[in-house]
Amino acid sequence: MKVLVIYYSQTGKTKKLAEEIVKNFEIVGNKVRLESIEPVEEKDYGTNGREAKEGVEAKIKPTVGDVSGYDLICIGTPVWSSSPATPVNGYIAGVTGIKGMEVACFATSGGGSRESTFR
Repeated sequence: MKVLVIYYSQTGKTKKLAEEIVKNFEIVGNKVRLESIEPVEEKDYGTNGREAKEGVEAKIKPTVGDVSGYDLICIGTPVWSSSPATPVNGYIAGVTGIKGMEVACFATSGGGSRESTFR
């Protein structure tokens, strides 16, 4: 199976989880690509939280845009104000080839509500 694990990590926690997910897929023989989502502009925590609540789609640097060649897409995000991070919103808004694909989401949280993040 071809798997894309793509994530945004501001503090490194989501990156670490993404790397563990990759290891687990590789152990059972899957071909895995690990990519990070990088915003064009880094913002402070207060701005990030407010914009995440508003559903802002941050501008991101180029990354895997067409995912049609994968069997599974895993998207990782930190939880910001009970919402996905704005760079992840930006990625999801621009990705192509995802319709009908198997998608899994994972999140890291320092104390916010993980359950409401993927509503």
